[in-house]
Formats: sequence, C-alpha cells, structure tokens
Amino acid sequence: MNPEIVVLAAAACTFAFPALAQTSSGTGRTVAYTETSGKTCKTLSNQGEGEIVEWKCRGVGRDPFFIDAVTLGGVAFGKDGEHEPGFTPSQEFTGKKIEWRLQNGKPYATIYRAYVNVEVQSTPVPKSITKQVLVVTKLNGENACHIAYVDASIQNANAKAAEIADANVSLFTCGSDKPLRVGNPPAFRD
Repeated sequence: MNPEIVVLAAAACTFAFPALAQTSSGTGRTVAYTETSGKTCKTLSNQGEGEIVEWKCRGVGRDPFFIDAVTLGGVAFGKDGEHEPGFTPSQEFTGKKIEWRLQNGKPYATIYRAYVNVEVQSTPVPKSITKQVLVVTKLNGENACHIAYVDASIQNANAKAAEIADANVSLFTCGSDKPLRVGNPPAFRD
C-alpha cells in the first residue's frame, strides 16, 4: 500500500520523494523531509479554473486516507482529521516541506509550517495579515492530533517545535489534552 498524506489547499500540488536527514546518536531517532508539492501528489478535487482545493501526497510510513478540504482547511495525517483542526489559510497556505520525526524508522510526529490568515482590527476598516505557525502533530496509528502550535516568529521556533515533538508526543492524549501554544500563534478551529 502506498503511504500518503493529504495536503489540502487552493494551489496545485506535485511532490518529491522523502529524503532522510540526520540520526540522533544512540536514540534511534531520525528526521525525514517530504515536499508539499511534486510528482507524487494526486489531485482529489478542484474548483475549476485550475484551482485545486484537495490533494494527497506520499508521506513517510503512512497509509492513504481522505479528508474534505472545505471542512478541514489544513494538512491531515489521521483517518478522519477529527483532532487536527484546520485554519483560515493565506495565499501561500503551507510551507514547502513537512518534517517527519521517526523512532527506529517509524514516524511518531510531524512538523509543518502553516500560513494563517488573521483579521486585525484597524481603523477605519479591519485588514488581514499572514502569520506563520509551526504545527506539531502526533501520529498514532490511523489517528493523529495537533499537540502544539509554535509561533514561527519566536527565536529558535524550529528547534522548539522539534523539542516539543520529541518530549511530549508520548505523554499527549489525543482528544483530551489541549495543544500547547508557544509564543502568540493564531487560533486554529479547535
């Protein structure tokens, strides 16, 4: 069976095969990266005029699944996306890579960059700005859930997201624990 992830957005998607990066000495932990566009993505639905709103891509050690772009508005790794709330995406939607955290070759968490559209109260009319958030997701068999939202503007945001994934994924209970909020990340549809 092909491992896949679903990436949902309003842009075209093609995908590059995952590349292994580094191994942490003695822990059995490795990090792999996959692209959010490239040749191994498949369009699932579009809105006409070439605007693709849903597609799925090959991931690292994951089974294929389906999620609705209209309801989610995000990236889903679980069977139904129930504990992976979406967000109001900006034009860019997500970063170009997904970081997969692996233990002995098996993925236990992902980190991806979300570009979130935020309404700001200003005079005379409100305006929209884009904020970047690193989303840390626990992978648990067919299920997955967000365990942290890290404001990408804080110092060492990437290292903080990786630290949260490694230290908290085994302690976090999907469906009952609330995701950590580091810095001032915008709200997701929790």
